[in-house]
Amino acid sequence: MARKLADAHGLAASDVIFSRSVVDDLQAHQFVIQQAVSDIRRDLSNGVIDTEQALAWLVECLEPFLETRIEPHTGAETQSRR
Repeated sequence: MARKLADAHGLAASDVIFSRSVVDDLQAHQFVIQQAVSDIRRDLSNGVIDTEQALAWLVECLEPFLETRIEPHTGAETQSRR
């Protein structure tokens, strides 16, 4: 059944559908992590870094990403609204 539905919408077997909110959350987490890494690299190149503090900050930035649940969108939510 799922394969027939996917075929009808032109989705390959390797395609997965996620809700917009999941994608937005992942992109927001990615931005925060990129900024943290960029700041740490800058501090490393300037020779001004507290390694323990930098690692603690990086872990703090990573935790929300690691707690994000990534669930494929099944379409059942859309069908129940009809």
